[in-house]
Amino acid sequence: MADWPFVRLVKPALALALLGALAYVWTRHEPVLAAYRTDHEPVPVQLRGLSLDHERTVVPPSPFALDPAVDTRTLHPMLTQESLAGLGAGSARIRGGTSSLAGTVVGPDGPVAGATVRVERHSNRGIADLDVDTNPDGTWSLGGIVGGRYRVRAWVDGELTMAESMVLFVNDDTDRQLTLPVGPIDPTPDLSFTHRGDVQLGGRAVVAVTVSRRFVGADGVVQVVGVRNSEVALVVAGPGLVAEPTVTTDAEGVARFTFSCEGVGANSGVVRIDDLQATFSLPGCLKPPPPAAPAPADAADDPDTGTDASGSPGAAPGPASEPVHQIGAVLTVPSTTALPVVNPTTSSTASTTSTTSTTTTEDGDG
Repeated sequence: MADWPFVRLVKPALALALLGALAYVWTRHEPVLAAYRTDHEPVPVQLRGLSLDHERTVVPPSPFALDPAVDTRTLHPMLTQESLAGLGAGSARIRGGTSSLAGTVVGPDGPVAGATVRVERHSNRGIADLDVDTNPDGTWSLGGIVGGRYRVRAWVDGELTMAESMVLFVNDDTDRQLTLPVGPIDPTPDLSFTHRGDVQLGGRAVVAVTVSRRFVGADGVVQVVGVRNSEVALVVAGPGLVAEPTVTTDAEGVARFTFSCEGVGANSGVVRIDDLQATFSLPGCLKPPPPAAPAPADAADDPDTGTDASGSPGAAPGPASEPVHQIGAVLTVPSTTALPVVNPTTSSTASTTSTTSTTTTEDGDG
């Protein structure tokens, strides 16, 4: 066995290595235990601008932080009582800052005097807005506002408005100049046509024509309203007729025509109001449906077969209380009275019940 001396040397070597490791751990246990027994100063660690030191942590302000509540006891010098109309407790606000917005409202013919400029500030508390009127030279300004996201639009009641609002972000301590373009809306009336479908020959229906137009409302939004007291003419091409060719619109801008059919066929109509003309499809005139066929009457019962028209057995003719019998037939009448029993050999009555029997014969031997 040549391997035995090698095995004998490995075992002592492993034992010495284990003893050396235990001795090293024993010599190092004191520093390890001291690390848990001794108080040390916290070591700050910086992660993306934040410190894990709870005594020296500095958190940068969030861009989405809520605006601080306004202390009405110490108002900003530029915030007056008149401007509190745009400031509600706990709501979005515009006034109270160091920024400003200004500019000019420009129309097709140049600067627009007397236009309304609405400035809206949108925040996580809601929307706050203020209206400013332009000067005779079309200029306007709004100072002492806080920073944030704004939407600005301008209009003139009933006449001019902006095609799109202007959206911008205003930083603190910033003055912005804006040019707001406004233009007219199309004054041409709109025509719409309604009816309930085709009409049968000789029938009547109501055909309604609505006249509407667009205008700029008091809030600068384009609205659609009916045009009242407008004369609307309707000319029919086809077999249809109208009772009155010209009708005046009501308070909702609707002109109602009474339509009737004097013939069969398709109809179209031409509507005219002032210089405006439009063509619409009118109800068609249809033939009335054919009358419904009457239900077939039941056939009389067959007196010979005793069956009805369907072939089913029917009742015998004649009243049920007067049966018909043939001459010479034997008629058996059911009765609940006991009949006498006659003994054929003695011809005597074997029952205590007395019954009189009468026999009728035809002419013959007596």
